[in-house]
Amino acid sequence: MAEKDDYLADVLVDLGLLQADRLAKARDEAVASGVGVIDLLLANKVIRSADVTQAKAAQFGAEVVQLGTMPISDEAISIIPRHVAKKYRVIPILKSENKVAVAIADPSDLNTIDSLTHLLNAEIELRVASEADIEAALNKYYGGTEKKKGMEDSRFKDVIEELTQSEVGIIRVDDEGTVEVPCDALLIGYSDGLIEPENVYGEEFGIPRLEQAAVRVQNREPREVCESLMASVEEWAGTPEQADDMTVIVARLR
Repeated sequence: MAEKDDYLADVLVDLGLLQADRLAKARDEAVASGVGVIDLLLANKVIRSADVTQAKAAQFGAEVVQLGTMPISDEAISIIPRHVAKKYRVIPILKSENKVAVAIADPSDLNTIDSLTHLLNAEIELRVASEADIEAALNKYYGGTEKKKGMEDSRFKDVIEELTQSEVGIIRVDDEGTVEVPCDALLIGYSDGLIEPENVYGEEFGIPRLEQAAVRVQNREPREVCESLMASVEEWAGTPEQADDMTVIVARLR
């Protein structure tokens, strides 16, 4: 819990979750120790994480939700793509007309709320959940780190095998994942942020379009290839502002 959450201390007192005299003492101790007062209260078990979650919700007039017991439909989860949910640490709960209700651990994060409003083209209605609940829900509905890594490893191998038949210069992928490339071959590495941006119809840029874009510029210098690929993605999405970071590494084997 960062010091920025210390504004919640008075809210905890107003809600009857913390005594005013105990808060005054904790503030003195926090100053002396150089830590946040909320951190100190949690560490000393004067308050619970659930109390902090309740205070956040009360401060912003939002409802507290228990994601572990709340049924969330696949339709609701599909409102926010995985890379957006993971980046902003939010869970979509429902959509009605031009509003989307999302669970978030920090309702004071105005940058996240503004970004979601822009990306989803909808008004965001906040629900507040604990950080632990958000983490568990992200793993449940969007896949955990180990699962994601396995999917990405498999997808990366599939891409290489597809490119084997193209003119980009990849020759073979053996069972151990070893790749043989000829001299002057163009090697391209990229993050999810390069292939997951969507156009106005909700279609991802995807691997096939990345392959086509790479083949078109395969004879250019690596810097030009990198710039061209990113420009292709931005053109597809219709905006240079993306929900996820775009990382591209381009090298030519000499």
